[in-house]
Amino acid sequence: MPTAQVTVRLDSDLKAGFEAYAGQFELSASELAKLLIVRELKLRRLESLKYSGTPHGPRKRRRGTEGPPPTITAHFSTRAPVEAFDAYAKRCGLSRSETGAWVFRQEIHEKWLEKALCIL
Repeated sequence: MPTAQVTVRLDSDLKAGFEAYAGQFELSASELAKLLIVRELKLRRLESLKYSGTPHGPRKRRRGTEGPPPTITAHFSTRAPVEAFDAYAKRCGLSRSETGAWVFRQEIHEKWLEKALCIL
């Protein structure tokens, strides 16, 4: 039985920044990732960019990077959101991991959660 999770590969700088940002709200990176994935499935901002012609493609790893890339995994209670995210990524022309990394980068830049909570 497939697991109900979305694992996103990203560079170490993004992972460190994302974990630090999540920690500001007493969240784990996994919890914040889940929240942002669900939000993106509702807003479909990346899909809008695809149709607007705005570049949004994946960022490539630097040459000479050793070992497997770091990951952040969002855990869900059912497969439904995972399957929805997979289908969404496919419509955007990206992998699940590339789509997740885009979502995480956007949050680090935009700080939607910080603004929504009005606490920092």
